Amino acid sequence: MERRLEPRFAADQPATVTLLPSQGQPALPARIADISTTGVALRLGAALAYSATVRVDAGDSMLLGEVMYCRPESGSFLVGLRIAHTVYGLSGLGRLAAQLASDHAASADRTASPACQAVPLTPP
Repeated sequence: MERRLEPRFAADQPATVTLLPSQGQPALPARIADISTTGVALRLGAALAYSATVRVDAGDSMLLGEVMYCRPESGSFLVGLRIAHTVYGLSGLGRLAAQLASDHAASADRTASPACQAVPLTPP
């Protein structure tokens, strides 16, 4: 009997998995096996610990999640994550940040004012 509240959709998309907090360890190559709005199943060549926090980068998206299970399957490991946060459109966010920084720099150049001068305070 299926206990999931959200439907899962089959996928076969490359991804990278980074354990958090990252302490210099390399990202692990993975493949997304299936995904829903609340979880994702990944195939990896290495096991991940239960309750580990991970970052998954896939295409133009980033997911943050927690390992709910990890089991050997067909010469690899099937890892189930509960998704905590998802960010889509990272390349668009990068372009927007660059544009905002450029606009801010141009605005600062146009509105530069003389240095502030100290004004003595006089009691009322």
